Amino acid sequence: MSNQNTPKENLDQQSENTEKSLLARNSKLLTAAIIIAVIAFGVFAVQYFYVQPKEEKAQSNLTLGLQYVEEAAQLNAQATSMTAMPDSLLTDSVKAAAENIKKQVADTYQKALNGDGRFPGFIKLSKESMTDAANIAAANAGLCYYNMNNYKEAIKYLEQFSPQDDKSLSAQYIAALANCYVAEKATDKAISAFQEAADIADNAILSPTYLLEAGKLFESQGKNEEALKIYQTIKSTYPESEIVTPQPIQGAFVALIDKYIERVSK
Repeated sequence: MSNQNTPKENLDQQSENTEKSLLARNSKLLTAAIIIAVIAFGVFAVQYFYVQPKEEKAQSNLTLGLQYVEEAAQLNAQATSMTAMPDSLLTDSVKAAAENIKKQVADTYQKALNGDGRFPGFIKLSKESMTDAANIAAANAGLCYYNMNNYKEAIKYLEQFSPQDDKSLSAQYIAALANCYVAEKATDKAISAFQEAADIADNAILSPTYLLEAGKLFESQGKNEEALKIYQTIKSTYPESEIVTPQPIQGAFVALIDKYIERVSK
């Protein structure tokens, strides 16, 4: 008896094999789809149940901290105005009052940095991963240290900051970092930071100011050619800026930037 299958049997066998192949492939596709769905849900769950609430809480805490920064700035302005009085009005009692206010300023910055019981402080908040508030908290921790003349700690936190959508604010944080570098005599880093701040700001008010600082630092290093390039960039790129627009000086209209260009061109 022959073992060969009939045409019908061969067709049935092929059909069965095809069905098994399709089922296997569909099973793999279904498994992959389930895995993707689980991952997608996991990402959504982390975002919705963990990241979003954490971000909202961090933003709320950040607002409390910024209130301390504002309070310290107001107190500092008050102390500065008192010590700027004419000698005839700068009595011992006024000096003592100014010193007392300065102590309040330092205490307020410490609260902003380390918290007060209801607010965790910028330092702790800056360590909150997966939040935008942590980025801003690090920058403000740096600003607090900067205003306390603790430049090394200021650099530590300002270097953690990553520029965000608010170009002007981001540029000011980077410029603060540049000023810290200047205080620590890290001139090359300061120049790079001022140039970065100018690029981020990208406007006719802040950018020329930051570039001017970079140019003056080049001058301090005796690099007049580099300084000249910076000053010429200011003049050509920001013609409407106050630095470039001629201003009345001693009866004549003079552009401030031309004074700098003339100085390094000699």
